[in-house]
Amino acid sequence: MFVAAPTLSNRIQRTRNSVRRLHLLHWLCKHATSGKRTLKNIGVALEEKIKELSDGLIERRRAFMDQATISIEITAFQILDDVANISTQLRYLSSQVSGAGR
Repeated sequence: MFVAAPTLSNRIQRTRNSVRRLHLLHWLCKHATSGKRTLKNIGVALEEKIKELSDGLIERRRAFMDQATISIEITAFQILDDVANISTQLRYLSSQVSGAGR
């Protein structure tokens, strides 16, 4: 009986350790799955945020390009107007010079 008692005690201890390992393994699996789900949800949220920021950037780019186009058109018309004024002034001066030489 003396030899049997430590053997039984060892078996009980090994069984307890095995049960503890199974509980730990179960807990890890449960939380790993939950963690995966959390990471997946974070990934979806990040993708949505990136899409939102990208759309905002595209919208702002379009607005900038529209404003730049309008500014360039205004500048081009101002230059054409200045050229027309210079042309008119040159014609006037040319007629003045031609008239003065007669």
